[in-house]
Amino acid sequence: MFSGFNPIGTPPAYNYIRTLQHVDVNKLYILDDYSSRGCYYLGENRVFDVEESVYALIRQIASDNSVKDENIICCGSSKGGYAALYYSIKYEFGHAIVAAPQTYLGRYLYNAGEYPTLEYIAGGVSQADVAFCNDLLFDLVRKARKVPQMMIHVGRGDHHYKGHVLPFIEHLEQHGFSCELDVGEFANHGEVSFYQKLLVSKMKEIVPFLEDPLEITSFIVEQDHHEFLLSTQSNREVQYAWYIFKDKEKVKAFSYTDSDTLRFIAVESGCYHFVSFVKDTDNRIVYRKSSEYKVEISSGQFQGIDG
Repeated sequence: MFSGFNPIGTPPAYNYIRTLQHVDVNKLYILDDYSSRGCYYLGENRVFDVEESVYALIRQIASDNSVKDENIICCGSSKGGYAALYYSIKYEFGHAIVAAPQTYLGRYLYNAGEYPTLEYIAGGVSQADVAFCNDLLFDLVRKARKVPQMMIHVGRGDHHYKGHVLPFIEHLEQHGFSCELDVGEFANHGEVSFYQKLLVSKMKEIVPFLEDPLEITSFIVEQDHHEFLLSTQSNREVQYAWYIFKDKEKVKAFSYTDSDTLRFIAVESGCYHFVSFVKDTDNRIVYRKSSEYKVEISSGQFQGIDG
């Protein structure tokens, strides 16, 4: 799993750990913490020593676990999606499952104002440097003997769809290759919830012996003025627990119980949200956060009534 861009001012972070936490495969999360915003797992000034070290890491971990190249699955979204395509094509791995990747890397970095990252990778920000980065992924396809089984997920309204994904798929087809395309009806580049579900389902398709991971299949919050009913469903036999938040501060915790519903009454005004937890018989836990709900009543003390 390759990481995407971290928000400006925050340190680099690993991606999709919770998404895959109960998927029973060997998992390797690789952090791109070079330069201030990462280097797309490539390197500095056109010397791709970072790439060499990343490939050596993948190669060593795969060898230690007796994983063949055709069973290596590269994943990631945005910057991580670019890296997943790059490594899986160049090193002839078996699969790539990505979301909203950049493909014209130089154009993206230049237009997004990511000049330090462009300069770090290419050595400058001239049109020649932009062209150098643009060609990296497309040149791999031109030279490829084969490509992995690839799936790209992207929103129809995301500029990556027409600006990066469609030209890349056309380029693949021109060279006799194909790629599965999944288009969502959304425009927000940061929308990854659909990718999270697709990532797990695609993993199960590739590795058919995988069990369905523990998940919350439904979390419904019904509000009647200041009264709430929480209902949770899971795909396993589980126990249920809840956290209650008011104005982003946790004000109540309900321990695990066999009941899949919780009823409570809020007696303080504020903005509430809820977190539902489920725990299976192997003590595996997943959770889901609700939307926010506004309550306006006279002041008093918060209380919960277990339902």
